[in-house]
Amino acid sequence: MMSTHLSATAMDILNTQLPPDTIALWWLGQAGFVLRSAHTTVYLDPFLSDHPARLIPPLFRAEEAPPADLVLCTHEHWDHFDPHALYGLAQASLQARFVVPLSMVEQVTALGISPERVIGVQPDEELSLGEVKLFPVPAMHGLKAPPAVYDFGFVEHDDRPLYRYLGYVIEMAGVRVYSGLKQTLHCCLSTVGVIFASSSMLWATWMNARPQIWLLLLA
Repeated sequence: MMSTHLSATAMDILNTQLPPDTIALWWLGQAGFVLRSAHTTVYLDPFLSDHPARLIPPLFRAEEAPPADLVLCTHEHWDHFDPHALYGLAQASLQARFVVPLSMVEQVTALGISPERVIGVQPDEELSLGEVKLFPVPAMHGLKAPPAVYDFGFVEHDDRPLYRYLGYVIEMAGVRVYSGLKQTLHCCLSTVGVIFASSSMLWATWMNARPQIWLLLLA
């Protein structure tokens, strides 16, 4: 059950009234965002727990989170995959579904989230989830910095190489949004064909905390 005492951000997400063909974005700190239309709320890499390595304090607890329809995770690193947050969102939003790289499905169901609510994806798989169309795209991640070494982090699953890191193109309320690592941008554009470029861009510098993350509004 949602707390009766909500943070200002949670109240804003919950109460903002949006006209048709409009979306709103809230930054949750670190790599997390909430994306909302008039009818759908999507959480992107929600990291809502305390952690000694956090650069930005959590804005609210998972138990206080406004209801979610979709929860997307790009990969399993601690600042993108928060088990406590996912479990809390699953308990607070019984209608929510969870979209993760296919190699992460067992990590999510191990939290006690029903397998029917967890969707494992790979690039080139288009999903229609309510009013949302979702296009997973490959992502490269920089590791062992400095110097950073970027790769797709392929993992073997059922004798099949899987992309470990993903970005997502999300289409809702007539707007396309790309969320992912900046090294993914060329993959995103070539995979889903949105090469007619962007009319506007939200560059999430996060006070220089995470400049490698992009949130891109696509025309």
